Amino acid sequence: MPHYCDLKRRRKDIEADIAALNGKQAIAELNVNEASAQATRGEKERTALLKEKEQIESALKRATQDVTMKRSTFEQKSEKAKLFLQRVEESQKRLERMQEKRNRTKLFKSKGERDAWIQDAIKKNEAVSARAKAEIERLAADISRTDTDLKSAVSQKKDASKQVDTFDPAMSTYEKRLNAAYSKRDKLNQERRKQWQSVHEQEAAFQRIDENAKDVKRRLDRSVRYDVRQGLQSLKEILAEINDKKVSASVYGSLIDLITVEEGYETAVDITAGNTLFNVLVDNFETSAMLLQQMNKRRKPGRISFFPLDTCNATPRPIPTTADSSALISKIKFDKRFQGVVAEVFGRTAVVTSLDVGTRLSKEAQCDVVTIDGDQLGRRGGITGGYIDKRNSKVILHKKEKLASAELMREKKKLDELCQSVASTEQEILEILNEIELIRNNNVSTEKQADLALREARLLDDRISRLKAQKDQLVLTQRAQEKTVADAQESVKQLEDERKEDYTTSWTEKEENALEQLSSTLVSWKLESSAMQAEVLQMGTEMQLLEDTIQHLNRRKQLVDDRVKELAWSKQTNRDVDREHTAIKHDVEALSMRLDSVHQLIEKVSKEKLSDESKLEGFNSKHLQTAVKLQERKDTVDRTEIQRTLLIQRQEDALQKLKKLGVVPKGVEKFTNFSIGKLMYSLKETNEKIKKFSHVNRKALDQHTALLGTKSELSSRRESLAKERVSICELMDHLERQKHEAIERTYKQIQFQFEEVFKELVATDDCVAELQLVKPERSTQSEDPYIAARIRVSFGQGVPAGDIGHLSGGQKSLVALALIFAIQRCDPAPFYLFDEIDAALDAEYRTSVAKMIRKQSENCQFIIASFKTEILSIADLVLGIFFHNKVSRVQAISQEEGVKLLKQAAEENRKRSREPEQ
Repeated sequence: MPHYCDLKRRRKDIEADIAALNGKQAIAELNVNEASAQATRGEKERTALLKEKEQIESALKRATQDVTMKRSTFEQKSEKAKLFLQRVEESQKRLERMQEKRNRTKLFKSKGERDAWIQDAIKKNEAVSARAKAEIERLAADISRTDTDLKSAVSQKKDASKQVDTFDPAMSTYEKRLNAAYSKRDKLNQERRKQWQSVHEQEAAFQRIDENAKDVKRRLDRSVRYDVRQGLQSLKEILAEINDKKVSASVYGSLIDLITVEEGYETAVDITAGNTLFNVLVDNFETSAMLLQQMNKRRKPGRISFFPLDTCNATPRPIPTTADSSALISKIKFDKRFQGVVAEVFGRTAVVTSLDVGTRLSKEAQCDVVTIDGDQLGRRGGITGGYIDKRNSKVILHKKEKLASAELMREKKKLDELCQSVASTEQEILEILNEIELIRNNNVSTEKQADLALREARLLDDRISRLKAQKDQLVLTQRAQEKTVADAQESVKQLEDERKEDYTTSWTEKEENALEQLSSTLVSWKLESSAMQAEVLQMGTEMQLLEDTIQHLNRRKQLVDDRVKELAWSKQTNRDVDREHTAIKHDVEALSMRLDSVHQLIEKVSKEKLSDESKLEGFNSKHLQTAVKLQERKDTVDRTEIQRTLLIQRQEDALQKLKKLGVVPKGVEKFTNFSIGKLMYSLKETNEKIKKFSHVNRKALDQHTALLGTKSELSSRRESLAKERVSICELMDHLERQKHEAIERTYKQIQFQFEEVFKELVATDDCVAELQLVKPERSTQSEDPYIAARIRVSFGQGVPAGDIGHLSGGQKSLVALALIFAIQRCDPAPFYLFDEIDAALDAEYRTSVAKMIRKQSENCQFIIASFKTEILSIADLVLGIFFHNKVSRVQAISQEEGVKLLKQAAEENRKRSREPEQ
């Protein structure tokens, strides 16, 4: 069943996701509404266009039929009117030539003048014919070029039409790919959402385990001394700073990290070892000395103890194993390399079920005893114990910390795997989104290409129409030029014929009659030709209107078809919007279903929580009732125990009296059921009889038996005390050796630091400081190897080193401060309190002491009471002590104010010192 807090957190996350999706859904709904309105408008437009297309096709059909019907009639009448017009024009030309010929008979006086004029006219006509022919050639080239352009435009129109036809399959392919991509995206989104849910659940579980691990770590830290924790941390920093694999391999870790305690015996191990559990195991004594030297050299805080494997060679004491007792070391698992250390700590201790068993075992096996609950019984009879909260056991907390750390690593690995899975899914989603964007871009590009192709097709249609019209105009112009050439050639022929004729100065009557007849006939023909031309023109206008209508309808039909295609392509965008809205809607529905399931789980968990709380309340009530009953029973037991104690005391008193009476006769059993009165009567008779044997020592036998027992007990105690004496002597020797080693090690450290500090304070090249241990003149085993420490110093300038007794007061103070600073470097503390340490110093050394304090204040704090400005100049904070109305007050002041106060105090001291002299 999920945790209640996890469910609430999951509900909050789902509600946040739903809120975000609701915002997206609102935007998507606006887009859908807009797309729907646009689709509605597009559908209406498409319906109107399709209806218009039907109307256009119907009108186009009717116009085509009308054109087909009128074209044959128009062509017949046009041909007839054309032929008749040619006849009229030929007659008109013949009339004009006859009139010119008649006029020339009057214009020229001789044949020569006439022939010269004819020759000139022939040249003019030939020139006109030549120009017309050149124009015809130019027009033919233009017609050919226009025809080529027309064919090219028609070919381009076909290609554009084919290209437009290819866009529909491409758009359909894009839509299929887009649908598949959207489907894959939605599937991946659902998978990612499930993965994120798993990630959130795993994060909640990881957070719970992390909080539990931190709580266990805090409890373990509280159970371990602060300086020990600091020492272990300093050791880690030292190993990291040294960065030597050989040194790191020589340090095996704390004892508690290297042993595994059988379940149920953690309290016994914890009580037996104490803070020794955090002693660090190293390979030899040199490694431990080097690490301690590095810690002191680097001014690392904390305390640490080592177990060198080369000096820890203890063996476990043989302790019998029974149902109620066993050796404590047998309940501990460890590497064989560390057997000497484990035996040193746990090898002389037995674990028992009760103190009664422990008392007997301690005397028999001469070992320390600890119960499972933590009560201790020493070999010499000392007992310690009481209530111990097993929840604060260092071994149990360390075991819990290891388990929590392992579980934390597993959960972290699982969380990383889930996050990696989410990242992989998000990468796939990013790729599919890029694919969707690419398909959309290709789709948009295809739509743009389709629009361009449609626009190009329309432009090509217009160009084809223009080229056809241009070609028709060029053909008409060419025909007109050809007619001009024909007319010019005809004129030349006529003039040649006239030049061959004889010249006459008069016009014959026959020719005049022919001229008049032709003139009158031509008038009637012109009227008839005009009527025919008017009719043909009217029919041509009607035909042109119909053809223009057909062309307009075709163009409009093409525009309608193109617009219908554009509307079909624009539906893709609307489908994308609908698809996006549908996907968001499905996501919201899925999250809503998850939220409902979470609500149901929360409701179920809440009910179970209420039920558990009700059960807990019932259990608490029962527990309270049981506690009251137990207290009542305890009171009863206490009263009974008191009565039992009193009765036992009375029984012991009676037994003592019986012992004083001597050996109890064998027939004493018959007096067991006698009443007190009857016993008193028998006692009186017996006393009367005993008076006869007053000269006999009746207690001799009892005294002999008691003395034999006392002798045996004293002999046993003498043997036990002898063994204990040997053990105590061994322990004293061992402690004495450790004390001497500690003294030597501490002396060497202090001696080195004393020399360094003295040189820093005196600041001369040939200054000397010596710290020597003084041995007694006659050494015995009972005396200490050293009885005092002697200091010899020299302040340089050729003065030899001498005892401290020959120094001035200021120099003695400086030497004392050097020794204090040396001790501080060997055994640093978080803060130091100095009271006027510079009062007796000479002025030349106060600055050196101030610099020394300033340097050492980087790793600790100094609180100094002083009347000298040198100390004041290096202070981070100056506090002034003011006395007013019998009340002292401490206030922070600036260095300038402090200097002013010190000068004022010095002035007052000088004044007070002068007053007695006056």
